[in-house]
Amino acid sequence: HSFPTRRSSDLACVEYLLSLPGANVDCVEETGKSALHVAAFYADRLPVIKLLLAAGASGNLPDNAGNTVLHVAMTWGHVSLGQELIHSFPSLQIDAVNGEGETPLHAAIRQGNLAAVQWLHSMGASLTLTNQQGDTALHIAALSQHLPICLYLIREGRRADG
Repeated sequence: HSFPTRRSSDLACVEYLLSLPGANVDCVEETGKSALHVAAFYADRLPVIKLLLAAGASGNLPDNAGNTVLHVAMTWGHVSLGQELIHSFPSLQIDAVNGEGETPLHAAIRQGNLAAVQWLHSMGASLTLTNQQGDTALHIAALSQHLPICLYLIREGRRADG
């Protein structure tokens, strides 16, 4: 069963569901998505995400495709949700790898979200990890034709080299 996360009454509904005996904050539906995964699709679900994390939800739980909540948040460009995840779940794996070998940084790059790329890098995301095709962050940015991200990655790569 998935927790509902799409209406203004979401917070009250999630509070109620979590109060039920035997409630499992990390329960997943058939695709492996938890309530935290579903909430991460929506930028306005920060209160629900805070509640789920406070109730012990795992920020590192992968869905069936290997995507963590941070992958989902970065795919949809929700940097504020990523920031809350890091704040509330310090053991969050910033470089978690999904089933295709992609990290949340790779997801942000594919979306052309320079702010998300900069934030992830500032949080320690690796610029050199490769996906299953052997592509680094810079390869993905170039293949996706995201020139501002390419320039940022080249500049940051030079800083790291010396």
